[in-house]
Amino acid sequence: MRQAISIFNTNIRQSSLFLSLNVVDLVITAFLLSIGAQEMNPIYASSESLLSLAITKIALVSLVLIGLVAGNRMHLLKWLNIGLGLIVIWNIVAVFTWIA
Repeated sequence: MRQAISIFNTNIRQSSLFLSLNVVDLVITAFLLSIGAQEMNPIYASSESLLSLAITKIALVSLVLIGLVAGNRMHLLKWLNIGLGLIVIWNIVAVFTWIA
């Protein structure tokens, strides 16, 4: 029982981090787009507005989480968080180099 609670708490933390990183990524992307940058991710590059970008991102993040839960693959979320964290760092560097 303790192990199940521990796994559940880890999954909640990892899921919360995944959602938070995606929100930060969306905010930074919105800022960069507003100052003239272009989206490099081919999945989002076709989005014509910030609203369509946000809707696409929400849909994809939801599908990823649903897929991980349904496939009993929540342990992969740690690696997704590391990758997304690196993307967020990349975007932060882009902000400072774009406005400098």
